[in-house]
Amino acid sequence: MLAVTGYAIPINQTNAGNSVLDHFSNHGDPNLVCTPSTKVSIVLFLFTNYLAHCATVVSYPGETGRSSGISGVLALFFPASGIIKAMNALIRRPRLFGKNEVETATRAGALVMVVRDEHEKTDDEWHLWPQAEWLKMYRPLWMRDHLPVIEKSMPMLPPAAKHFFSIHGIYRLPPGYRFAPVPSDAKIEVGPKNDEKDADAKIDVSYSYNFAKTALALLQTVSAGATLYRTRGNQIAIYGYSAFGLTVAPYLVMSIVNGLAQMVMPQYPRLYMVWSSEMDEAKKRGGHFDSIIGRLSDPKETSTCTATFKEIDGSLKFSITENPIAVVGLVSVAIIGALTGFRHGQSTRAQRAWILLWFSFGAAFGSLGPTITRLFVRSLERKGMHKWFGLVTVAITFGLFFVPAIGGFVVVIQMLNEYGTCIRP
Repeated sequence: MLAVTGYAIPINQTNAGNSVLDHFSNHGDPNLVCTPSTKVSIVLFLFTNYLAHCATVVSYPGETGRSSGISGVLALFFPASGIIKAMNALIRRPRLFGKNEVETATRAGALVMVVRDEHEKTDDEWHLWPQAEWLKMYRPLWMRDHLPVIEKSMPMLPPAAKHFFSIHGIYRLPPGYRFAPVPSDAKIEVGPKNDEKDADAKIDVSYSYNFAKTALALLQTVSAGATLYRTRGNQIAIYGYSAFGLTVAPYLVMSIVNGLAQMVMPQYPRLYMVWSSEMDEAKKRGGHFDSIIGRLSDPKETSTCTATFKEIDGSLKFSITENPIAVVGLVSVAIIGALTGFRHGQSTRAQRAWILLWFSFGAAFGSLGPTITRLFVRSLERKGMHKWFGLVTVAITFGLFFVPAIGGFVVVIQMLNEYGTCIRP
């Protein structure tokens, strides 16, 4: 993966858009052989510098192959989306903080609990619970994760989510309920719910570590780093900050972050259910849950508190723990700025526009990905025309985000054709 890069100096150059390689060239470097780009060399460049990076994306516990495949495709077009799960894993760090299998699974997000869902209620349920209950969020504060990025990135699991996540055991969710990830700092009592706690109770939670993905992430980091290194010189002089070799920067960051995440995040083939008070409510309304591995401990303190709040203005407040995706996205910009000084060289306005749109939409989608995914899952739950209207709406939204990325890839291919391909024998 390290052999082929799009690094060559045009021989007959009239401008950035009409450079042609008529013959072999080494551009003054005896260790470099440059030839006109071929279809094979272009495909190889695209595969090694973009597509292969998507295989390093971390998977959520219990995530199915379909869901992982969708994540890989999104990471190809929007590199920032491939960082969300990795940042979630790095903040949780279950391998470092888990003292036993259950605690590690809790920290990793492999445990789920039953919660109420105000978006799914029948007419009868309006009478079963006071209206004030429906005005509350689906989880009280003590049932939420104390880390904002985890709370935002981990998805809810409605019935339609069975296509994307696999849950251990047999279950049936009644209307008005769904699964949600157990908070990473929750206390879990092992064993079924009963009046007497078994101090010697032990349960095995299946997991493994994906060393292949870790090695691939390392290899892709070296490959992307080599591509960036070889971009220096005439390629930047011609194309400036829109040089095709620099477009691998977001994928380099993605592979580095995912490689680190693979080291601290175990891989769970299934999600595991734990008991909560809402599970008993769900059972009374026709729910069924088998193979529960433990009980979610109730908090020692109530969720009511008295506090004095300071009024602040409406200006944007930023925290790394609240939106680390934006920070990681800035790393790519910093790399490009350091190499080019943000000079545009002889690149055309169209080339600069497409590359900038690609980077901008790629970073923006990183934070919008979970939201659009939830909209897609909720659309699957609907029936009739409402279902298809929701799916079409989400598809159009996805399509709009794909346009800049597709345009960016087209520009890269055009640059490779104009510029040529070099190898080091």
